[in-house]
Amino acid sequence: MGDYVEAHPQTILLDPLPAMRRLSDRFQSYKLIQELQSLDQGHQFCNPPYLELATGNQSKILHLIKEQNLTFPLIFTWWCEQENAVCKWDMALIFNEDGLRDVTPPCVLQSFINHNAVLYKIFVVGQSYFVAKRPSLKNFAVGQSEQKTIFFNSHEVSKPESCSHLTE
Repeated sequence: MGDYVEAHPQTILLDPLPAMRRLSDRFQSYKLIQELQSLDQGHQFCNPPYLELATGNQSKILHLIKEQNLTFPLIFTWWCEQENAVCKWDMALIFNEDGLRDVTPPCVLQSFINHNAVLYKIFVVGQSYFVAKRPSLKNFAVGQSEQKTIFFNSHEVSKPESCSHLTE
């Protein structure tokens, strides 16, 4: 993004690049939401439990999952440092402990929360806000199951024009 802005100085940015980078990094955005949640006295929103995973040791992973109160199914997201890395949108749904062998760190694991296949994106500009309704992952049974790990690209699931077996 920085290269684009330098090459196109007429581009108007609504947010400074460091703030945009923080929001485009899932782990950083989870941490930001957690910070905001701690300030939310009325408990108006919640952030599903998550953890940054840097180890491939299965017993340590299971220990961390229990310690952080994560529940299956889990959403797996690569932790990519590059700004426009394709891997940022490659994800997986992990349904059981065996499925943890299907993914490799560094990554973020987060409890999947059923949300009826709808995702709302809220954009705020000054005093105005805009809500975009997007398709998202369908509901799945809570807890471990025999389901095999499902790999997917979030761009193929949650864009307005998306049509996926994962949303139906």
